[in-house]
Amino acid sequence: MRRHNKRQGHRSPRSEITRLEEQLKREHDSVSREAIRQQIEHWRRTQNNSR
Repeated sequence: MRRHNKRQGHRSPRSEITRLEEQLKREHDSVSREAIRQQIEHWRRTQNNSR
């Protein structure tokens, strides 16, 4: 039997940004919030550099 559930699918930058923004709304720890903001910034740069 083949197992494919461990494989991560391709994520679009737009869906990743919305997921992280939802996560940011729920987070209260300032360190975690800053890490999420940096991830959002990364995905925004990725979105702008799409080919």
